[in-house]
Amino acid sequence: KLKNLISAVWSKENLISLLEQLNSSKDAESRDRKIRQEIKKLTNNEVVASGPAILEYLISICFYQISNERIQLERLVESLDENGLPTYHEKGRMPDIKFDYKSRSYICEVTLQNDDGQRKMEAEPVPRHLANHIFDNNNDAICFFIAPKLDPNNLVVLRAYKKMPWYGANDNVVSSMNIFPLELKDLINCLKKEDSFESILERVELLIESKETDGYKWYKNEIEPAFK
Repeated sequence: KLKNLISAVWSKENLISLLEQLNSSKDAESRDRKIRQEIKKLTNNEVVASGPAILEYLISICFYQISNERIQLERLVESLDENGLPTYHEKGRMPDIKFDYKSRSYICEVTLQNDDGQRKMEAEPVPRHLANHIFDNNNDAICFFIAPKLDPNNLVVLRAYKKMPWYGANDNVVSSMNIFPLELKDLINCLKKEDSFESILERVELLIESKETDGYKWYKNEIEPAFK
């Protein structure tokens, strides 16, 4: 049902339109109501999910589209109703989204929080979810962190884990973590330009190894220009 919905409804054009609406909305209640109305127009079905769950769902499908349907969709979207629409936002120790592509494991954390609220709500769970994913899967996963607008102080914290350890249970340690921040407009640009998934991931790999340790400067001077 979800694959049929993607073929019929979730074109790159429709994804871009909804992401742009999510990107421009300020009032959460009004934003959620308008997005649910738009989804009902497109699918002829009600969606009960809140804004965070809808964003998670749309970004999952964006990755699926950008990868030319090479990602296993079952691992991207797990909380769906009988119509293939989202129901709730994943909480707890699990990442919002996870997928494998070729030899690399990826997770994605998404938020609608902006400004200092973003740092308060995301600076701890994002690296924790990535560290737990690495502990559980014994790999060197990359985490995408996506928000409408990235908070400078949150960027500083997340980038710091490139050089800082994370200590888990039973003396487990992750000595370095790769957290790659993007704003919604950057993802929208990827959809508009129709870059290949390989070229995007190659760009990510190169930027991750930058010598810049200030996360805000790293995003503004290197990542943002690379995704314009």
